[in-house]
Amino acid sequence: ELRAGDRYRVVAPSAVRAVLNREAQRQAVGKTASRETAELIGRLVESDLVVTSSIARTGDEWVFTLELVDARTSGVNNRQSVSYLGEPSGLVELVRPYVARLVDGTKAEEYRGQLEILVNEEEAQVRLDEIDLGLAPVRPVGDLTIGRHRVSVLKDGYLPFTQDVVIQRNETTLLQAPSRAAAQTAAGGAARSQ
Repeated sequence: ELRAGDRYRVVAPSAVRAVLNREAQRQAVGKTASRETAELIGRLVESDLVVTSSIARTGDEWVFTLELVDARTSGVNNRQSVSYLGEPSGLVELVRPYVARLVDGTKAEEYRGQLEILVNEEEAQVRLDEIDLGLAPVRPVGDLTIGRHRVSVLKDGYLPFTQDVVIQRNETTLLQAPSRAAAQTAAGGAARSQ
């Protein structure tokens, strides 16, 4: 995403290996990445701006944060932070839309994509970002802002399904919402998935 256009020069990891090794040593003793490290990387590769990122887990959700750091002042020019409910592998999908938001600022609010939600069980209630889309099957949803959106599917007799999806610019994201029947156990009625 940063390579698109001529606004930014992306530096190969080999150019900053020594700084990254130093940062790894800092983190090994419990120190987190610092803006000063971003400033040092910027000076070493003769860059005015450096993008930093972090990922943390809070309960069932991940928190993904990007910062655009001014390497001359160590100040943060822009920050994007989002929570994500889903498999860790899905975090990769967050990079493109949040880098776009980071570097393009408010212009990125105009970037749109589409979502198609497939649900195995007809008549299941489908919600997107707390907005009721109706009963499955539902039509594709267009004109969604890029970034994270939360989908929920509910139906009596089935375990609820909630997952985040990431909308990319000018693309359609497909979500297959699995259905898991809730059954009573012989030992007292607790629900389990099948």
